[in-house]
Amino acid sequence: MSHFSSPKKPAPAPKKKAAPKRKKAKGDNDDDDEEEDTGKMLIDTSMPPLSDPAHIFQDLISRFPAIKAAASAIGRPLRVATMCSGTESPLLAMDMMARAVRTLYDVPMHVEHVFSCEIEPFKQAYIERNFSPPILFRDIKELGGEKATTAYGAEVPVPGEVDILVAGTSCVDFSNLNNKKKKLAEAGESGQTWRGMLAWVRNHQPIIILLENVCSAPWELMAKEVGECGYDVIQSKFDTKHYYIPHTRQRGYCFAVKKDKAHKTSGLPNQWLEMVKSMRRVPSVTLESFMLKDDDPRVQQVRRDYAVQSEKGRKGRTDWAKCEVRHQLARDGEALGHKRPFTGWEEGGKCKLYDIAWNDWAKTQPDRVVDLLDIMYLRGIKMGLDPTFKTYKWDVSQNVDRNIQGPPGICGCLTPSGDAFLTSRVGPIVGCETLTLQGLPIDDLLLTRETEDNMIDLAGNAMSSTVVGACILSAILTCVSNLKAAPWSSRPSGGVASVAGPPLDLDVQGDDILEHHTLNLGPGGIQGTVGDMLKESKKCARMCMCEGRDVVTERQILVCERCKHTSCVKCAGRPEHYYAMYTSPRTAPHSFINTMKRALATCIHVCGLSRKSLDQLQGDLPAGTERIWDKWAAVVSSVDQEYFTYLDTERGAVWRIVYRGGKSGARLELTITEFHAEWLLFVPPQGELSKFFSQAVARMRVSPDSTDLMAGQWEVIMPTPTTFTLTVQGEGDLVDSHEARIGLRGPFQNTKRYSSLRVTLPSKTPTMACDIAGVYDLMENCDGACGIIYKRRSQDADGDEAMTDRDSSSLYLFLDPTKCGKVSEDPMVFAYTHHRLSSNETRSIIAHLAPGWRPIASNEPLDVKCMVYEGKKLDASCLSVALDSCSVWASPRPVDVAPGCLQPSAVIKCRVTSSPCHATRTPSGNLVLGSETSGVQFTVGPTWCKLDLKKANTTFMSFAWFTQRIALPADVTSWIPSGVRDPFTHSDRCDRCAPSLPEYIWIMKPGSNKEIIPLEEPKDAARYERAVKVAPEPLVVELRRSASTSDDTMDIEMRISTNLSSIFHRAHALLPPTNHALVDASPMFSWRLVEYDPSADLEFTLARKEPVHEPYSIKSNKQDASASQPPNGRFPLRPEQLRSLQWMMDREDTDNHVNEPFIEEEVVESSVRQLGWRLEGKAERRVLVRGGIIADQVGYGKTIVCLALVDHALTRARENKASSSSSTSGSSSSSSGPSDVSRPNLLRDGRLVSKATLILVPGHLMDQWPSEITKFLGEQWNVLQIKTLTNINSLTVAQVMEADIIVCNLRLFSSDKYIRHFSRFAGGRHGIPEKEGRMFDEFYKKKVDYMKVKLQQLINAEITCKELLASIKEDELDQSYITQNVDVRHKHEVYKKGSLSGLQNNDNMEDEDEDEDEDMDDASKKRKRPASKGKAKTKAADKDVGTDP
Repeated sequence: MSHFSSPKKPAPAPKKKAAPKRKKAKGDNDDDDEEEDTGKMLIDTSMPPLSDPAHIFQDLISRFPAIKAAASAIGRPLRVATMCSGTESPLLAMDMMARAVRTLYDVPMHVEHVFSCEIEPFKQAYIERNFSPPILFRDIKELGGEKATTAYGAEVPVPGEVDILVAGTSCVDFSNLNNKKKKLAEAGESGQTWRGMLAWVRNHQPIIILLENVCSAPWELMAKEVGECGYDVIQSKFDTKHYYIPHTRQRGYCFAVKKDKAHKTSGLPNQWLEMVKSMRRVPSVTLESFMLKDDDPRVQQVRRDYAVQSEKGRKGRTDWAKCEVRHQLARDGEALGHKRPFTGWEEGGKCKLYDIAWNDWAKTQPDRVVDLLDIMYLRGIKMGLDPTFKTYKWDVSQNVDRNIQGPPGICGCLTPSGDAFLTSRVGPIVGCETLTLQGLPIDDLLLTRETEDNMIDLAGNAMSSTVVGACILSAILTCVSNLKAAPWSSRPSGGVASVAGPPLDLDVQGDDILEHHTLNLGPGGIQGTVGDMLKESKKCARMCMCEGRDVVTERQILVCERCKHTSCVKCAGRPEHYYAMYTSPRTAPHSFINTMKRALATCIHVCGLSRKSLDQLQGDLPAGTERIWDKWAAVVSSVDQEYFTYLDTERGAVWRIVYRGGKSGARLELTITEFHAEWLLFVPPQGELSKFFSQAVARMRVSPDSTDLMAGQWEVIMPTPTTFTLTVQGEGDLVDSHEARIGLRGPFQNTKRYSSLRVTLPSKTPTMACDIAGVYDLMENCDGACGIIYKRRSQDADGDEAMTDRDSSSLYLFLDPTKCGKVSEDPMVFAYTHHRLSSNETRSIIAHLAPGWRPIASNEPLDVKCMVYEGKKLDASCLSVALDSCSVWASPRPVDVAPGCLQPSAVIKCRVTSSPCHATRTPSGNLVLGSETSGVQFTVGPTWCKLDLKKANTTFMSFAWFTQRIALPADVTSWIPSGVRDPFTHSDRCDRCAPSLPEYIWIMKPGSNKEIIPLEEPKDAARYERAVKVAPEPLVVELRRSASTSDDTMDIEMRISTNLSSIFHRAHALLPPTNHALVDASPMFSWRLVEYDPSADLEFTLARKEPVHEPYSIKSNKQDASASQPPNGRFPLRPEQLRSLQWMMDREDTDNHVNEPFIEEEVVESSVRQLGWRLEGKAERRVLVRGGIIADQVGYGKTIVCLALVDHALTRARENKASSSSSTSGSSSSSSGPSDVSRPNLLRDGRLVSKATLILVPGHLMDQWPSEITKFLGEQWNVLQIKTLTNINSLTVAQVMEADIIVCNLRLFSSDKYIRHFSRFAGGRHGIPEKEGRMFDEFYKKKVDYMKVKLQQLINAEITCKELLASIKEDELDQSYITQNVDVRHKHEVYKKGSLSGLQNNDNMEDEDEDEDEDMDDASKKRKRPASKGKAKTKAADKDVGTDP
């Protein structure tokens, strides 16, 4: 008798040789000494599920109420400094701790950020954008001095008076993965950063020090050196998975407290260690709970980047031939066979994963990784599990004989160079998700500039917030007396040294002119019946994973005739399915989403679930289940009288409209399919009852004939199942088992299974949603876990059975695995749907077979236990509308522009009752938005308080239910001209809103007489840094509570204001310098406030075709006047060409006043992405441009028309000169002899005044243009050709002055050779920077100024450029721009790293040389990930333009 899966316990795999230690990859972390957790509970699902960082810290604070007394006793803000912490996890942890203390105990706990220190430029930018520290230093090695350099280049005093220092100095020299370790005393990177930190500690003596590093760091020596500075010290090792997060990451920590005999500090380190250990809590959720949804715009953005990269083909880092033998040995030793059922890859060809997989990602992977995926999949099937239905993290940067898979639901150590693959997604873990696995609240972080590599690097080097948070909390609790006795404890708060100075005070205007309106929050109803709505939902449901949230692909959709799975033709193919063309029309999902938002109430009140109502449904309970019922009923009844507010509409194969509860944390969902609409009520898992809350506790199916989506009969789903025995019997043909089909060998080879199963029910069965008896046919080509999926045959009128083809009557029997449970606990189930579930999605199941049971290849009837969770009907309706309307005030007219930029004008104000916002009132009368389950985010007082929009994402969640109904006033959505009251001319610049970039200075690199380094001038950099930090925001959002003292009438108000002057100033500063004539004395400004989709720029749009734009059209010139024929033209122009010629002559005529001005414009945006509103400010400048674009078709004769224009201009210039110079005689040529070249009037502003027309053409047209000139104009004009650098070297000033037309190679001036030649000619000993950017522009500007001196020498000496170059001596080279300031020069090493102001052009991350050693894992050969946010690198062409292409 053979089984479908494993017939017996698989033989143990052969023992593997110890894998060789891989070399240290750039930025790699120490992850090779993870402790074994065999026999330990890694995830405890019986505890309340916690995955949001705010929830986690609230739970942590609730377990240690002593923090209330500690915070009150300290009575002042804690002064914190961070060094090399990268992501600033300590600050995030302390912020979440402080908010939790305020919510739970109504005690203020403030943190003063003294300074940060970070040397990596992209991390500096991340810190500045998200934390805006008072001071952000560049290099920790400088902090031992009195002054140090900031990230902006300013030199400021190094502050002290710090309560807590948290530092994570470099680990590169300590890691076990580094084959070239260095000791602490050596001058390695780790040793230097350690010495810099220690020097600061000696000078400033903080009360508490927390140090983090890899476990292999020399902790005893480090602790000894800290102790010698006057501290009591202890060190220990902690693992992230022991502190709430399912992530195996061990790191060493050192705690030090300043010695103080008065407070007996000697015992504090041991107390701290014991307290940190007592804060342990194993995760209560799996890895998948920390992942983003697959249709999240951030995930879809990464998919799009991989799709673009996949077009370039696979980039293998390791030769497949070097790994093939190793992979073959693994396959043979484990009896895995030689097939590739997971990827479908054939050597030398392409791979094709399942249609749900990230196929574009797979196409970018080397052959080794693709084959590794197949091996890991086969290993899983061999153990009886399908990895794609479970949640495992595979590190595909490791080789096949490494342990790359940990326990299910637990993430292995994340490293900066690792490649994490999530099996349930069948794709990689993206960068921002790696940050969530370090406990960072990514929804409150601005990650707009970081690439995938950047975010993975941030996470790989970050401190886990839960671990460092526990260490900080323990430090505060054990050192309260020391913190109270700090010498600076009596100093007034708010005095942190800051480069920026105090923030600007804004005075909001226009609140008194806002007009009141009523905003409807109630249900708007649906058109037609619910059945009509269901049909519409099918048209816009997601039918392929590539469609994301809001895309309807234009590719053909295929639908499986048996299982009804859908996919587009590009993604379809694996599994094979039984596809046919889908022919029904489809519509955009946005219209359906908007329809449902209007149809449903934004706030719903749930009632009818009181304990009394539940007890009436109790009935006869099975013996021993009374205690379970009591606990279950107590939890469910807590949802009674709860407010549920609209949260989101989720599009998938099934539509889900989600409402969230407040205090209970419950969730209410309306699920919509083609055939039914059903309300489901979910309660968060609670302790030992967690398994009873994995499914909905109540449901209501809406009748298709109804016109009210909230009407229907509710059922409560009983927590205790009813068990009975049914019979299963194999029928039909014997076919290969799934294990045999995919090529497994050993005991699985040639195993069989029956093509059908007959299910027979006993005479007495519990009440079920439908009769599950019948014959179920195997669908071996459809997507099912371990290939186990059956569909019930339908019965025709004659009783014959046939395959069902309608979802309305389809019933499936399939394996429905848990994401992280044991294989023996995975049940087979009966259900109407079988699709893969997304995160937080559940399935309505009719019945469960006994966990672990699988069909066997037997035609004998088998008895199988079956469980059914019955539903009992409630008498009363559970849903009602909680709130019909709220008050909104809007500006009755376009907003006035206040003088200056410190007076925003109110646009909209709204007021809503606090109850649906899940606000908690503190004893002091303030309101705290959030709850014990939804997280604490903001405290609202009686006065207006400005929201920090960078960190307000979760705060706005409290208002999403009504803000999504607010519409902007119609008169502000179009461009509104606006005049600025205060005088503002073209030359003005507001240094408050748009400060100018700091000036450059240049220093000579010590030990070199050729290399120079650009730096920002320190004082000017300090000015720029101050201005950037306090610049007024164009959009301001404020909150306050009403003045009422009654809980029943407590309201929350939100006001949104626009600072138009500020956004105008920013736009005006972006207008480029101009030499054109200005039409107006002042610039023109306009603005608008529009709605937009924040995720529009991130959506995965490759599913649809590129948008078709209307062709650009130009005005006809048929009515224009015609010019005269060119004076020297050898062929007449056609009439249409003469009209074009006249238009060109008019554009160049300085005396012609009929030319329309050209409008230069710049637009600046400022958005409240949480509301989907964007303020746009536009600055315009009208100028007169002497020029234009000839846009006629090919073959029109544009070259001839241009030459005719040149002929007209040169002839007119010659005639004007002849008439104005009565003493001029001789030739009619306008050229000057060599003797006239040195006249002073040949120069204007240091530049040569030439009559010649310059024509820049591509290199391949360099011969054509002179030929055309001769052909059309003859030999009338002197033509000078400049093809190559050699031509420039042979030039004299006289030749340029004699030329009438100069034809020059366009590419010449962008070549590297020309740039170097130019630099030398302009007196530079040091080459001009090769990369484009501000550094190049500044250096080029200085060289152009010095070029004027060389031009005068050319005129005076009457020699060629080459002769002048040869005469230049070393001591004559220009060095005036190089600073001689020794204090600045000695810091050159610091400045090489770059800066926040973007003044240098260094790459943040460079790949190291590849090592071809076959034993080295791919983790040490960092694979290039797609550079998201459009950060592609460009490199100037190295091709010499000295010869024609």
